[in-house]
Amino acid sequence: MRKPGRSPLTAISLAATAVIAATAATLTTTWTILPGGSVTAFNSTNVGAIDLTSHAVLSCNEVSAKAQVKSGSGLPPDGLAEITEVAFSNNGGSCPTTGGILAELRAANLPWQIDAESYDNASGKAIGKVVGVAIEMHSSDGCNATFSGPEGQSGWVRLVYDNGAEVGYGAVTVGLTLGTSSGTNLVVTKVDGGCDTNLVGIGDEMQVTGQFFVDPNLSVTSS
Repeated sequence: MRKPGRSPLTAISLAATAVIAATAATLTTTWTILPGGSVTAFNSTNVGAIDLTSHAVLSCNEVSAKAQVKSGSGLPPDGLAEITEVAFSNNGGSCPTTGGILAELRAANLPWQIDAESYDNASGKAIGKVVGVAIEMHSSDGCNATFSGPEGQSGWVRLVYDNGAEVGYGAVTVGLTLGTSSGTNLVVTKVDGGCDTNLVGIGDEMQVTGQFFVDPNLSVTSS
């Protein structure tokens, strides 16, 4: 007489569950950040944006940000830091755009969150995203526009942190395209009647570029 026991289906189900759990554990990475705390970033190159439909260009030569960064080891990848302040200007004034138009930019939806994605031990670079990004533009031609994520999604911009790239500072590149993956999902989500649709229109995809120094220098690694 056959003894009661687990059915083949039950055994298969348990085995599959174990494999899935093991895979999830393998994929789960934690992060170490030192020293953390209050951090300031300031641009080392002009920070620019291009409307990929109209090819209109905007550039600011003074961009700064303040953030609160977690400290310690065993940190989960999401919410490693919060950007609490962002300021855009060009020689202390508005940023120039195509056609001689000047634009004032304001960071909206603060704080923005920084989530980590991967770490390259060989290069010492940590890759992640700034999430929750929204930017409002008020320009000298009377245009008011907003840039954020498409169709109600959260706006994001890719961030690559290079540990100790400059003596005394860490270095950040934003908007970097990696392979076929875009550097941002920002699009134009709002325009008013003062906007020239030949320059900016609803749904236009954006490209952003810029490099920053980070003070103090942080050690950001993953295991």
